[in-house]
Amino acid sequence: MRFSVNRKWRLILAGFLFLIGISLVSVTWTTSHCPRRPYDTTRLQLASLEMKIQAYWLDTHQWPRTLQALLTDDRTPGWQGPYARATDLKDVWGGDVQYDTGSDAAPILSARSRKKQTETREIERPNAR
Repeated sequence: MRFSVNRKWRLILAGFLFLIGISLVSVTWTTSHCPRRPYDTTRLQLASLEMKIQAYWLDTHQWPRTLQALLTDDRTPGWQGPYARATDLKDVWGGDVQYDTGSDAAPILSARSRKKQTETREIERPNAR
């Protein structure tokens, strides 16, 4: 009888250690992948904002001078907005999304993390149909 009780506790202990091991592996995997989430969210946000800027271009046949032009009518002929919300112009770190029209080339969107890591996206001119 003593042998079966001892064996029972060994099985319980082995099961408990197995569950702890699985928990540690899942926590380690989850925490190692979480730091990428803000950067992935930023990429998606910039892609979404790019489509809104392209919609502005399709309506007005010019790039917006500033991102604020997506929110309110700046008396540009053909404006049919608003194309974005004010929250769309903030990155996941709370900073303003940067918009550079530069020269005649396509505008560039960028967001910068607290660690000074920059995500940029060049906006392509959409095909007007």
